[in-house]
Amino acid sequence: MTYIDLGKYTFSTGPDLTGLNTGNLTSVLNLSTVRVPNFEMYRLVIDTSRLPDSAQLPSVVQTSAVAAGSSLTTLSIVFPQTTTAGNTLVVTLGTVGSSASPTASGMTIGGVADHFGQVVLAPDTVATVSEIWACPNAVATGTTVVVTMGGGSGTCRTVGVGYELANMLATSSATACADVSAHLSPASPPSVSAAVTPVNTTTGNDLQFGTALVLTGNPSLSIPFPPAPWNSTAFSFIFPGPDPTIFMSNYQPVSQAGTAMSYALATNPATTAFWSLSTATFKPTPATPASTPFAFKTCIDGITWDSQQTVAGVGYTYAIGQSPLYLNSGQNLQILWQIPVATYAALAPYITVQAWFRYDPDAQPS
Repeated sequence: MTYIDLGKYTFSTGPDLTGLNTGNLTSVLNLSTVRVPNFEMYRLVIDTSRLPDSAQLPSVVQTSAVAAGSSLTTLSIVFPQTTTAGNTLVVTLGTVGSSASPTASGMTIGGVADHFGQVVLAPDTVATVSEIWACPNAVATGTTVVVTMGGGSGTCRTVGVGYELANMLATSSATACADVSAHLSPASPPSVSAAVTPVNTTTGNDLQFGTALVLTGNPSLSIPFPPAPWNSTAFSFIFPGPDPTIFMSNYQPVSQAGTAMSYALATNPATTAFWSLSTATFKPTPATPASTPFAFKTCIDGITWDSQQTVAGVGYTYAIGQSPLYLNSGQNLQILWQIPVATYAALAPYITVQAWFRYDPDAQPS
């Protein structure tokens, strides 16, 4: 028997599209790309040497409901559960005033100011304000963030969302816990889309938050959420009245240092509007030696051939249970990772899966 080597083939890794691993990351190789009908896989390498420890990745513990009000001076944002000491709180806020829009001057959690500070502000140059605040390494705990505002006049609409984050940089400074930030102030004339100028992150495994307040004047207008891996935790909230206003709040993981942090939105249908956008990324806990295992299954057309687990930060050669593995070009190979895509979409670039194939010319159809 004389084998001819077919070389190596690389799997794609991303959100599950097979229906076999819903909600998790999945690596897939469509074997129709192999140029002979019948062949063997004699080696499978899963390289996770760049995979960070999941226990150290930033995560969103809980999100508040969208809080809306009409006070020029205060707004209360309520979490479903009491926050945990040591976690980081992030608040995205939007305001619009008929004469002048108020801005936040302070925040408390459980009645305590703690480490709250402003990270980024898109100031009121036309009619709207958006801003992001943070309370890193919170000492106080509670369910309610009370926002104190000032500088506004006339009638007012305010809206905000709170996030509790785990595995973030422990510091007492709101500006120190932020990696990079950017904003787009409202501008005249209005436009159909808006985006902040991209800024490169300086650390890996950041969490990026973006918030927008958009004065539309059109009650039937919508703004589509940014695409995955963005998570949109506040749906477009349209204020009633003669000048409808849309609020949006989003977050996403940013896996690698040097990633261009951007935030871009557009109206649908294309209609001019006044925009106020703010965005910031927050630093994770410094890396520690990786130890958390990631479980996965190796499957052929959904049938499990082997179940294993890998250790984050350790690359190794994984041999499937039967060797060699006999395959044909009408099949698909799947690696079904038990890694939730909603939380760890940023891990996909770190997972490299490669398979080596060979074939016997005498085993091919005549």
